[in-house]
Amino acid sequence: MAVNSLAQVATDELSAPPPPHTVAETGLSVDQIEQLIIKTLHTGELTGVTLAERICLPYSLLESLIERLRPSGSSRSAVRPVPERLAIDTR
Repeated sequence: MAVNSLAQVATDELSAPPPPHTVAETGLSVDQIEQLIIKTLHTGELTGVTLAERICLPYSLLESLIERLRPSGSSRSAVRPVPERLAIDTR
């Protein structure tokens, strides 16, 4: 019986916390998350889903932040859309 109890305790302790649904739930600021996005994209082009997996945050949380980083009008932005992918704009 003690082995089963230990196995259950180990399983409970190793389970991941639920994913955050808001920026506030991450414990990070918007600026910190945007910096993580940009740093992660320096490794190369990624899909939004792959980016989210690498940062370990849900894509639904990152989506609006990615849109903020995309070019709008004439201002330069760090993130440029590539068909179905995101990349750092080095131009």
